[in-house]
Amino acid sequence: MTRFLRAPLMLLALSASPSYGQKYDLKKDIIYRGKTPYAKFSGEMGLLKPADVLISSLNGDSLMTIKQWKYPSGNPVFDFLNGYEIKFIRSGKRFAKTCEVTLSGKEQFLNFILAGKNYAGKWEILFPESLIVDNQIDPAMEEAFIQKFDNAKTVAWAQAYEQKEREVLQSLYPSQKPKGTQLRLEYLGGDASMPGGSATIDVYYGKLIATIIKTHGSAGTYTYSFEYTLPQKIKVEGKEIGTIIIATATVDNFPEIFVNADGKAVSIQVATPGSAERQLTEFLINNNKL
Repeated sequence: MTRFLRAPLMLLALSASPSYGQKYDLKKDIIYRGKTPYAKFSGEMGLLKPADVLISSLNGDSLMTIKQWKYPSGNPVFDFLNGYEIKFIRSGKRFAKTCEVTLSGKEQFLNFILAGKNYAGKWEILFPESLIVDNQIDPAMEEAFIQKFDNAKTVAWAQAYEQKEREVLQSLYPSQKPKGTQLRLEYLGGDASMPGGSATIDVYYGKLIATIIKTHGSAGTYTYSFEYTLPQKIKVEGKEIGTIIIATATVDNFPEIFVNADGKAVSIQVATPGSAERQLTEFLINNNKL
């Protein structure tokens, strides 16, 4: 769904090389680095609980807060930018750290935050240094930590892309459609019948107006990405883009569609996943988004 976006976006991410460092454990709200008491943990974090965590020194001084963070527009194309906002109490500096996986517990959460453990890749530790020295945040390590994990540049690129995208979509749609023309969906290939599978569908309404990428996720969830290939590539912050996304729909127990030109999602009724592509296309046409 985001194949044309992720490449330029990920080029902006700061590089990191595998390293080795101490593992963080949690026992009775005391954080251990290796076998040494390190700091105190308080707050909530779990599969069904948005993170709202305070890390304090062993003396009880507040050092840093970590809270759930989501990409501002709510566009599902940029879900991979979601993560945690980290704020250092003493300096007042804050930033968002991307998390592309679901963290299953407090110890995994602590190792992701404090050691930068990359659970989405080879499980390597990306920040082996210690943020906390002598019961306080070390200023030099704080700066190094921010430089390594801050996703501000990537978020700024995404926001610039969305602004340009809206301009392009508003110039393209609603397109002129010949009277009496019927909607036609043409399957180009792929198989979305099994979890992990995907299919490509061209949408014709007198002419080719969009391409749907249908992906079968877990637990019966389907994602539909409506895309359009531009006659000429456009540039956003120096990066060339040849395809734009018109809308993204998720069909599960609470189906909704995010319309990129509007910058918001709306709930939608879908009878069955098997008929969703036609229903979603008709919704976009009827609302002048195609």
